[in-house]
Amino acid sequence: MDRVMFLCFLVIYLSLVKSLWGSPLQNDQEGSGENLKEALRHELVQDGWFLIDSYAYKVTNESQNWSQTREICKNMGAHLAHKGIRNNILKLKLARAIIGDRYWDGVWLGFNDLSAETIWVWLDGTRANCDVVRWGKEEPNGHRLENCGELWGEFRSYFINDNVCSEHREGLCERKIVP
Repeated sequence: MDRVMFLCFLVIYLSLVKSLWGSPLQNDQEGSGENLKEALRHELVQDGWFLIDSYAYKVTNESQNWSQTREICKNMGAHLAHKGIRNNILKLKLARAIIGDRYWDGVWLGFNDLSAETIWVWLDGTRANCDVVRWGKEEPNGHRLENCGELWGEFRSYFINDNVCSEHREGLCERKIVP
């Protein structure tokens, strides 16, 4: 009997609280989307990610071939950069944030011409157009040998290069920040 009375009292009490102040869960949910987004952004920054526009970027800590680097990004909950990186303004911001005033050896990006020579595509299957891909001088030049794309940097600037996919490079991982 005591247990039944306690449960009845608890139900009445919670109903009264809800009617006076609204549901604590409801109030929490109203701002939870923004709070979660801010918490995620803070966590990403603490973990070494660069936040640019609605994307987060991080250079992997180890050099591997293109396929292995792609897996490393997946294990981080990301992909080799292939969505936001298409925006030339974002690429410039990224180059300034990561490269700074130094020379930067290449990092793998999420595009290649493995399926058809000279047809460069992003990981999502979208064709990589020349107006988006800022190739370096005389690039791409690898013909059948260099089928994976990388980002090179030099003193706050960048360019795209084609390289042999088995070459060991760090990768540029990208993840969309929840809007």
